[in-house]
Formats: sequence, C-alpha cells, structure tokens
Amino acid sequence: MLPLESRDLGNSNLSGHLVPELGKLEYLQYLELYKNNIQGAIPAELGNLKSLISLDLYNNNISGTIPPSLGNLKSLVFLYRVSVMLERVAVNHLRVFSGKKGAVC
Repeated sequence: MLPLESRDLGNSNLSGHLVPELGKLEYLQYLELYKNNIQGAIPAELGNLKSLISLDLYNNNISGTIPPSLGNLKSLVFLYRVSVMLERVAVNHLRVFSGKKGAVC
C-alpha cells in the first residue's frame, strides 16, 4: 500500500474536530481542509507530520492557538489563515499567509 501524501478535502461539507490521529500520517505533504465546518483546536500531534508542506484550514471554525509543535516542521511552507479567533503566536520556521498572494502576517 502506498503512503498517503496528499489529501484535498476542501469544500467537502466536513464537520467535527481535527483528531490527534492525523499526526500518524507521517508521509502527508498536503492537508487541504478549507471551507468546511471543522471546529475546535489544532491538535499538537500535527507537529509529527515531518513531511507536511501545506496545511490549509481557511474558512473553518478553528479556535485556540497554533500549537508550538508546528514550529518543528521544517518542510512546512504554508499555513493558510485558519481563523481570526486564533491567538497570534510566533512560530519559528513558519510563514503564515493571509490568503492574499504574497501577503505575510
């Protein structure tokens, strides 16, 4: 069985919470969950996704802070704005884009 490298579930009418078990998908490079009804906190276990390049949680109901464990992801280039309710936290090795081309916040 081939390892899961990409999952685009954007605009898929998903609801519920992000589960810690997502952190076990060690080869995952792209996790696109934009425009759904996902709520709650980002699990710290997502910091285990050492191959992750892009995490797109735009237009959901994510709350809480960005877990510091995401700062350990050397491959992570894009963390698309997850919610205005998130507390702004500086995370090393992480560029946070506001959704506008070239805009960094």
